[in-house]
Amino acid sequence: MDLGPRVSIMQGSQIDSAFLETVVRERGPFDIILDDGSHRNEHVVETFGMLYPRLKQQGVYIVEDVQTAFIPRLGGSLQLRQPNSVGFFAEWLQRLASGSAGDVVSLERFHNIVVVHKGGADGAGPTACTHRAILARSAADAAVPRLRGADIHSAADLSKAISAAYDTGVLFVEGWPDDLGLIHDLFVQIDHREIAVRYPDAPIHEFARQVLGMAAFGDGLILELGDNDYPPNFAFEPDHRRAVLAMRQMEEVLADPAAREGGLLNFARMVMQFRDEEELDPIIARLAGVGCTDRRYFEFAVRRLRAQGDMERLCQTYQEAVAHYPDNDHLLVGLARTHKTLGDIATSERMLQDRLTEKNGRSRVVANALSHFLQSQGRIEEAISVAEGAVKLFPVTDRPRQLKRIVELCRRAELNDRALHACEQLVALDPSDGEASLALADLRAG
Repeated sequence: MDLGPRVSIMQGSQIDSAFLETVVRERGPFDIILDDGSHRNEHVVETFGMLYPRLKQQGVYIVEDVQTAFIPRLGGSLQLRQPNSVGFFAEWLQRLASGSAGDVVSLERFHNIVVVHKGGADGAGPTACTHRAILARSAADAAVPRLRGADIHSAADLSKAISAAYDTGVLFVEGWPDDLGLIHDLFVQIDHREIAVRYPDAPIHEFARQVLGMAAFGDGLILELGDNDYPPNFAFEPDHRRAVLAMRQMEEVLADPAAREGGLLNFARMVMQFRDEEELDPIIARLAGVGCTDRRYFEFAVRRLRAQGDMERLCQTYQEAVAHYPDNDHLLVGLARTHKTLGDIATSERMLQDRLTEKNGRSRVVANALSHFLQSQGRIEEAISVAEGAVKLFPVTDRPRQLKRIVELCRRAELNDRALHACEQLVALDPSDGEASLALADLRAG
């Protein structure tokens, strides 16, 4: 990817010290470092240890997607067990309060983001009085609501001050409270919506819902106030007001006749997931109008034609799709089923048989479709044979469902030996299936 002479792309692991040394040697030291890497907690912590020292004085270190601090599969936990990205930076918050943070002169916290500011040679750096929210109020000749840190003794104290200052959008906490527990909690709970995805019963301070961001300095805190109701990254809420607004803005952009195919396709995917599918129709028409042949376009088009019951156009669209993607088994199966619906039984069977032969029987999608086709034609024993040959093509978790169907078909056709064999496989896969165990006992008794 050529991004011009000012951009250099270097690829490697974010915890490979030798690789990072090369990056620093060739491109560093850095004014800004942005960790948008693996998002695994241990990687975030380890990378900071390696790269923060290579940040220039008065530089900025940003870590994105710190909501993974609460996702167990990425090393997160509600208890912030180390290594944990949010827990790690919360410890730096305490060092800043105690004056032992070294050249870290400020920490900022936003939804899913942590920002670390490095001081200058003389320790110079941003202070609470130079924060953008304070400067904006000063420029407007407006007073800044203030609260002495020493006056914060309880959650009620902080909550009362935030509520009183809420309409101004900012609260200046001068100095630090003696007990940093509430400040630590706020630092963590700014991501309260992300926490609730995994831990719906986690206790959350009400004031965390009113703080959009916080900036910590040696001389105190700036709280930026507002409705902290960002939809969580891993539990998308299509009806959330921010999501609705975003979708509306996308729609306005894509109304431009010059909108590109990629944008229309991505928006169509969102419409299919989160809106009435009828809203896909004008997007599909626009894509057809520009001669789109992307696989996603065909996916949307056949879905809508099937819902509309337009079998003739569905067949034509499937034929076009298969012509562009001849190796796609799902599209071929869709075309075969459409032929069957239109009454062209011979063509439907021939397509499935030919593709299965071509794949040496190694396509569970085609085998499954052919077995059901044969069953629908009353050719039960042939359907069983195809299904038996395909069982091992399915993931282990899907095999019990396939074996249950085979047992049912075999018993219907009075092929008890084959039913017994399939039932033994089924019980071996899932010994806890009581119905399967009873069926096996019945077959053995018979």
